[in-house]
Amino acid sequence: MTTGKHGGHAGIAFALIVTSTVLGIAGTDLVLPAVPSLPEVLGGTYAQAQFVLAAFVTGAAVGLLAFGTLGAHFDQRRLLVASLVAYGLVSAAAGMSTSLDMLIGLRFLQGAAGSAAAVFAPGMIRALFGDDRAVGKLGLLGSIEALTPALAPVAGVWLLSLAGWTASFDVIAVLALVLAAAVAGLGRHLPALTTGKGAGGYAHLLRDATFLRYAVSHAFTLGALLVSSLRRRLCSSRPSAPGSRTSSSCR
Repeated sequence: MTTGKHGGHAGIAFALIVTSTVLGIAGTDLVLPAVPSLPEVLGGTYAQAQFVLAAFVTGAAVGLLAFGTLGAHFDQRRLLVASLVAYGLVSAAAGMSTSLDMLIGLRFLQGAAGSAAAVFAPGMIRALFGDDRAVGKLGLLGSIEALTPALAPVAGVWLLSLAGWTASFDVIAVLALVLAAAVAGLGRHLPALTTGKGAGGYAHLLRDATFLRYAVSHAFTLGALLVSSLRRRLCSSRPSAPGSRTSSSCR
């Protein structure tokens, strides 16, 4: 079993952190294959259906900021459990949506609720393994995260064909609640972290020119990747009327 600064259970803790992070990321790509069929099922337009993805990403951005602040003052293990419970419950509610507007609102909440693991993972991994070994573990986490956008849509297509558009939400709900129970039961293996008030804040970061250069460049790079990837997937799966021309936005 992998050992670290916190004894012989660092491997269990690392697995919980990785699974929590990946499940949060999967909230976008697992649902993606169902998006083109949503207007037919829930009403609305195809343009509105795309907000199902945008709302999740926006909610995740808000959640990252919120959990960053909360993690500085409260036990991050408890926050992670609360995040997973909320993520599971909101996902279950999203699967019971009766309109596209309702689903879009719940997707915002889903993205916000599922973002805690991404905030807490780097600090927890560093506390578990120390600075030297944490570099390799963070690299492994990044590699696993990179596989999620490739594999989750495949699983999403299978779930869509098996049980309809609600299946991906139901699966996320069940996995999130099971994982919340696992983190609550095995949370003693996770480091009890709070960053503390003396660690600085967002105002301090916004005055840091080096941080801003890296943040802006990373935001543009990731944003371009997401826009390009989502555009190709949505255009390839968008239903078109016989004899109609392909939209210029999909060329």
